Amino acid sequence: MTLFPLVNFKDTFPWSFLFLLSLYLARKDLDFPPQLRGVFLLFLANYIPYWVSDSAGRYIMPLYPLLAILFAYYLHKALKVETFRRLFLITVFIVILSKFLHGLFFFPYAENRETSRKRIAERMVNMIDLKSPIACECPQEKSVCLYIGLLKGEPLRSLGKNKDAEYVVACGESKGFSVAEFKLKDKTIRLERLVK
Repeated sequence: MTLFPLVNFKDTFPWSFLFLLSLYLARKDLDFPPQLRGVFLLFLANYIPYWVSDSAGRYIMPLYPLLAILFAYYLHKALKVETFRRLFLITVFIVILSKFLHGLFFFPYAENRETSRKRIAERMVNMIDLKSPIACECPQEKSVCLYIGLLKGEPLRSLGKNKDAEYVVACGESKGFSVAEFKLKDKTIRLERLVK
């Protein structure tokens, strides 16, 4: 419970930092308008269940628009201070530039590494006949199954919905005999041939 708000702070950084800074700068005439109370209560009512249930920080992502409304009011007030306005504009510029550079350089590099999910899916497809029915029994790594489905031209279904599958992408218990095994950070994903 202690770490959950810190994870959320990290996930919304640098806006969370700018929000705290705006609260500090606007501390003399800090108010809480009635229009924001409903938004805050709606946010709180949805935030608390995830906070007390020890969930991952990403589960509150649908609440970020509510946070943006709350942040925007105080950020707007703090923009009256010249140094904060400069800091805000520099931060916006740096964030946009870094996202652009990330998409331009890092994303293609990450997608083409041998340990990327895309490369693993391509290697799995090269080991089998693409016309062979394949099932996906790896809910933790659906992206590998998605890439295989794109290469096959049809989505992969679970074994329950694909009874005639000859191969299965598995990451839990074994469903057949292993054709290939791939490491994904702390997980192992396998291509297995089903024994009929």
